[in-house]
Amino acid sequence: MKEIKGLIAFFAVFLLSALNIAAQSIESLGLSKENSAYIETLPDELQEALVEELDQKLSLQQQNANSTAQLTPNVSSLLDKALYGIDQRDQNKFGYDFFNKIPLTYSPLFDVPIANDYKISIGDVLVVSFVGPLLEGSNEVDVALDGNIFIENIGKFYVYGKSTDSIEEDILKKLEDIYPGTEIIISPKELKPIQVYILGEVETPGIFNFNALTTVSNALINAGGVKDSGSLRNITLQRINGEKLKIDLYDLLIYGDRSNDQRLVNGDTILINSVGRFVEVYGEVNRPKFYELDAEDSYQDLINFAGGYTSYSDFNQTSIKYRTGNSLSDLKASDLTNIEIGSVFEIFVPKIDFIDKEGVKVKGPVLSDAKLIPGYTLEEAVNSLEFNRDLYPYYGILKNNIDKQGSKYRSFSTISPPKDVVLEEGSELIFFSILDIQTLNIFESYKMEKQEIEEKIVSSQQLEFTDVNDSLIKDSTKDENLINFTTSRRSFSNYEINKFVDKYDSFNLKLIEDLENDSDLFEFIVSDKVDVSGAIKSQLFLPANGETDIFKAISMMGGLKNSANLSEVYFSDPTNNIYQKIVAGETIEIKSGGGKAISIPVQANLSVTVKIDGEVNIPGTYTLKEGSTLQDLYDLAGGFKSSASQEAIILKRADILANEEFAVQEAQRNLIVSVANNIVNPSTEGTGASALTKEIIDLLVLSAAAEPTGRLVGDLSYSSINAQKLELKNEDDIFIPGKISTISVLGEVRKQVTTLYSPSSTLRDYLNISGGFTDFSDKSGIYVIRSNGTNVKGSLSLFGGNSVVLRPGDTIVVPKKLLQVRGLALVSTASKVISDVAFTAASLNSLNN
Repeated sequence: MKEIKGLIAFFAVFLLSALNIAAQSIESLGLSKENSAYIETLPDELQEALVEELDQKLSLQQQNANSTAQLTPNVSSLLDKALYGIDQRDQNKFGYDFFNKIPLTYSPLFDVPIANDYKISIGDVLVVSFVGPLLEGSNEVDVALDGNIFIENIGKFYVYGKSTDSIEEDILKKLEDIYPGTEIIISPKELKPIQVYILGEVETPGIFNFNALTTVSNALINAGGVKDSGSLRNITLQRINGEKLKIDLYDLLIYGDRSNDQRLVNGDTILINSVGRFVEVYGEVNRPKFYELDAEDSYQDLINFAGGYTSYSDFNQTSIKYRTGNSLSDLKASDLTNIEIGSVFEIFVPKIDFIDKEGVKVKGPVLSDAKLIPGYTLEEAVNSLEFNRDLYPYYGILKNNIDKQGSKYRSFSTISPPKDVVLEEGSELIFFSILDIQTLNIFESYKMEKQEIEEKIVSSQQLEFTDVNDSLIKDSTKDENLINFTTSRRSFSNYEINKFVDKYDSFNLKLIEDLENDSDLFEFIVSDKVDVSGAIKSQLFLPANGETDIFKAISMMGGLKNSANLSEVYFSDPTNNIYQKIVAGETIEIKSGGGKAISIPVQANLSVTVKIDGEVNIPGTYTLKEGSTLQDLYDLAGGFKSSASQEAIILKRADILANEEFAVQEAQRNLIVSVANNIVNPSTEGTGASALTKEIIDLLVLSAAAEPTGRLVGDLSYSSINAQKLELKNEDDIFIPGKISTISVLGEVRKQVTTLYSPSSTLRDYLNISGGFTDFSDKSGIYVIRSNGTNVKGSLSLFGGNSVVLRPGDTIVVPKKLLQVRGLALVSTASKVISDVAFTAASLNSLNN
């Protein structure tokens, strides 16, 4: 007993201490009694977050005030720039001009090629074209809210979440008997935009609507680019489900690796964090610039960033400046192991005078300056070289003048180069980077588009210089029309050129130039290609000869889809009579010869576990194969009881719940920032700041009690289109409520009530039952939550009529009207998120009860 009393006393003291610390923290901020009282009404967790935000803002405010009173130091040396953090050469920082450029069109992200794996979404517009002896023509159709499209004279098809290939198969099945021989082509015309937040050190922060195929780099370009104070290497991408990803755009800008340039989804937040330090790399490097330093960078990474050494670099004499205390010291690159890379400020690579020697040329992503001389075996040569980290290791080419067999080229894998091949004088070793392999994959399309543009330019020039004759010049009207026409043709050509350059600018254009000048080289590479198709993120070919890890090679080029079945992958090589199974983690020997291919199948026989309860004949937990629909579950559960309310079926899903939870957290964060801004900003005085602070605090209190439901809304009744098409996900929870005979009224009314439904009662009648509006009611924003979770607007008729037909199970919501104070955008958005979650949960509770 004494022990229990002691524990009670301990926790009492602990609680009082915690409250006292919180009170002291608020008191130390020097806020008004009124604002302090508001903050103290918050739950402890939110109170702590708000105090921390206020403390940071007030500290920063004080620092800014102090800094304006100090004289700016006279910056005249690299040391001063390092110590004071002042850099007058911002324009020479690498990468920022890529994102600060003006987009080629006013809507560049709504006119891009659509990836094969794009899944159709609600609101997309599709063009459905038929070609055949009995049916020909095109239809433009919208994807409706229920996920269907309707094609006149043919019928309705469920397309949500499917690829165009899958939709074409569905429609063809129906047409086979009616219109035999018909081909169908489906192409997305318009994609539903997504909404993305871009915040932090970006030129134009805010909320943006983008195309569904937009990536982080696309979004930053259209947000005006990244400020010089913003990091290109420490960008946070926060998903609506709470997942956080670190984006290092140097992968894209330097290595051409687009795998980290994430495709955005609706609700994403991009946060540009503050930049760290820069290191200047100059002299005999291919791209002298200031480069942002990451904690994991090495000296060699910095040289790679600068494009590597030039042909004239004396890399052994590289000079490095680094900080020791309050001074800068010099050392050679060979002594760099004695200091931390984080203290480096400058790297200078001097020029060397070469002594001409005959030898073996080396091209590609090679770091070392190894001198290859005739007589080396190919194995010795490869092992003596040091490669960039973006080397594609499964393909290299030895280019001879002409070898004994009369062959100009010989290919090999750098993993296991041949031991019996000897390098001759004048030979050339060619290695490839990952970007080079990506460039090889677009080479043919590049040539075709380039030729088309050249033809357009020629046509435009001919029009401008040959179609102007004396009769046109004499006729002012025709002359004006001609000028307008030729100008539009010239502008069109320029647009095409700019668009073409922008499309291919990220590829290795030097390699493209080499291939255009040496068509034999490209033909030889194609003869070694392995075509890869199936469950990969983009169709491609991989050049390979020798020991190759196929799965690693595919990963370098974009990777596999999650649905890939790695246990049934086969490699076929008809030239060498090879057909073998490939196991992940193992290498295979690839030989010369055409027709090599790999197909990655999709997984089958996966399962999901779901729960169904309520007014169903056989409630319980069921395991079904992946792809099973809600209707399949209904049938397994024996259908519904006669007492079931099919209009109010509740399906809860884990990923929807995660999205809602993240939205509430983001809303809370926005409200905390808004409160802090409102309190510390002197310009809000006299604008209702105190009232707004209290109102936002009240929203924060409400947010702490808001419980996301994770409900999937819509008609889920037995045999409905949604039930038949909706595929179940693991851990789905379905509840079938009993018959409902009530209506609830929530929000800014005198009394929140749940009362019996009456067919003759109007919206105004139910509001009168609840005692009418409060002083804070937003009468124009009234809406009704249906029992199936969907919302409809409800307005009051001047003549007492019913603007919306009410049904049993409906919930009438009267939202709160926010104070009209400037800078309220974040508050309004956060308020809607929190209110929607809170009222949806309350509506759901009334159905469950």
